[in-house]
Amino acid sequence: MIYVLIASAIFLSCLTFESNCLNKNYIYVLPENKTTIVVGNSHTAFGVNDSFMTSTVNLSQSGEAYIFTYAKLRKILPLNPNVHTVVLACSEQDITKRLFTLWMKNSNFLGDKIRNFFHLLAPRETMQLFVQNPREVTRQLVGIPKVKSSLALVSLRNKPLTFSDISFGGNEITLGNITKSVTTKTSSPKSEQEIRNDLDIEKMYRSDPIPVSEMQVEYIHKIAELCESSHIRLILLRTPENRAWVSKNEYVFMNFLHTQLPEFLFLDFKNIKYPDSAFSDLTHLAYPASKVFSDTLNKTLIAHLADPENFVK
Repeated sequence: MIYVLIASAIFLSCLTFESNCLNKNYIYVLPENKTTIVVGNSHTAFGVNDSFMTSTVNLSQSGEAYIFTYAKLRKILPLNPNVHTVVLACSEQDITKRLFTLWMKNSNFLGDKIRNFFHLLAPRETMQLFVQNPREVTRQLVGIPKVKSSLALVSLRNKPLTFSDISFGGNEITLGNITKSVTTKTSSPKSEQEIRNDLDIEKMYRSDPIPVSEMQVEYIHKIAELCESSHIRLILLRTPENRAWVSKNEYVFMNFLHTQLPEFLFLDFKNIKYPDSAFSDLTHLAYPASKVFSDTLNKTLIAHLADPENFVK
């Protein structure tokens, strides 16, 4: 019994130490010219190329549920008074229970997020994730001291860590069925199983309307409240979708926006006319179409943000 207690104490000490190292404020301070943050999942990770947007930084990450987006913003907004706008990925898929469940049950999606953001999560949030997938959350938490030890040592030596180092998010590029993360500078072809999973996801949105995820709704409201209390304007963004994409959740989604988030600007590029070659699948932009769209988005943001009526009241 005494050995279990000693091992537990060592584990908790390591976890706390590494959490403190990765929570150092300097890591999350943006350049002063960055006044707009784009956050969300793969739709904005692939669709918004911030290298063509002078005042915008993209911190999106594939498979990112709103609970993780909320934790990121809670950390980064107070440290960056220069930021006045948050652009949040928001589409009919993002609020569905089925996609949220896919993210929670898939060890790749959830495992990455636990490793990347454990130090930003409040105890209640960690418990909510534990309820969704006890085995994966436990497995990732137990492995964090080993996985994150090198980053903690870098921080301890007062060497600067970057968003890329801590896998905080960033623009990703897809070229056909080849994906490359700009932040990690690695590339690999999609496996046959990944391609089948993509097709399964596409098919499931063509079926009957899918129930809304309570956790996604809870945390999109928390994001809205956080932005409002921080005097940050929140803009909801739907990136372009292929004309072949059909979703029976459209009515549910639009009703959700109109009844629950009516005060926030919704930039809807769903029906922007791009050729099939502009997409890597039915809902994700490929490069160089993402460059074209980013230019369009940048001009749209400049126009909307110049209008005082678009400030959150």
